[in-house]
Amino acid sequence: MNIKYVMFCLFTSLLSSGYTYAYCPHDVAVTKPNSRYQILTSGSEVLDKKTNLIWQRCSLGYTWNGTTCKYDEKIGETTYTWQEALKASQALGNGYRLPNIKELESLAERSCSPMINEKMFPDISIIRLGGHRWVQFWSSSARFTSKNSGRMAYSFGYISLGVGSSSLARFNFVRPVRENTNPLLNSP
Repeated sequence: MNIKYVMFCLFTSLLSSGYTYAYCPHDVAVTKPNSRYQILTSGSEVLDKKTNLIWQRCSLGYTWNGTTCKYDEKIGETTYTWQEALKASQALGNGYRLPNIKELESLAERSCSPMINEKMFPDISIIRLGGHRWVQFWSSSARFTSKNSGRMAYSFGYISLGVGSSSLARFNFVRPVRENTNPLLNSP
């Protein structure tokens, strides 16, 4: 059995037990390197040069303090129902919205755990340190299900789950996104 695979499984199981370790094998090429991104607006936004989308660096409820993401007592909420997530994203103004599932998935760094570039999006470890064991982010993509399942929307988990779905009443995290409309910024 490949020792790197065993180590990856060990670190993934530690993550699911509440510990916050990041693991990227040294000899595996990352798919979302730092060079793919450009940090904007005093560090609070990140341009994905491949997709031409601008992301909030910190999920809603956290703000960039110049070094990392910190819980924002003024906002108070860190998780939202689907309807709240749609409204809160748009309330940021400047064209921000809740991303669709393909946009959320475009941030996934599948060779690492957590599955995201933590230099660009450092709040995943902070969220885990806060005791959240289920770190799912809402998408705007509704999921059509049977009558018995209730209304659902797609969500994405960067810890170990990938694409999933959640009841619209569930409380998940939110990472707002907007289109890059500035032709002077790097584009794909």
